[in-house]
Amino acid sequence: DDSRYAYLGSRDSGRISVIDNAGRAPPREVELGGQPLSLLYLPAQAQLWAIDGEQGVVHRLARDGGQIDRIALEPGLGPARLAPDGRHVLVVNPSQHRLYALASADGGRSTVAEEFGFTFTGESNLGAALNVWLEADLTRYCEHRPGALYWMCRPGNDYWVGSGTWICVKP
Repeated sequence: DDSRYAYLGSRDSGRISVIDNAGRAPPREVELGGQPLSLLYLPAQAQLWAIDGEQGVVHRLARDGGQIDRIALEPGLGPARLAPDGRHVLVVNPSQHRLYALASADGGRSTVAEEFGFTFTGESNLGAALNVWLEADLTRYCEHRPGALYWMCRPGNDYWVGSGTWICVKP
């Protein structure tokens, strides 16, 4: 059941809180270090991908927050999103002007990762964030500052609850 868990990332503490909506247990705190700035849940794989921009690492977690592995890329990573075909996770690195297309179903023994020289650490073969696709004209909010990525934050909230990234598809 994909609605069982909810996830909150804190860039300040370097942690992700995993909230079990089915139980009354306190949230599980997953220490990642760095700055988990983007969370992406993949329902087909029952995985949460946490993008650490500061360290340039993609952490792949089981839906309950258990570490599956980590993919070391480059510092400066930005947000991630699932490609429309559901087969790739797209991770942008604005500081390097790069876009990574990672196979969403690949694992620690991935021939694709090996071919590109990606490294993995952590336990393998273990078995989550929210993506919303919408069409909206946000011109009045960003016309004065054109860009490809926009951050939405709730003022006064230390844990980024209700925050997100808008990715401009059509300028």
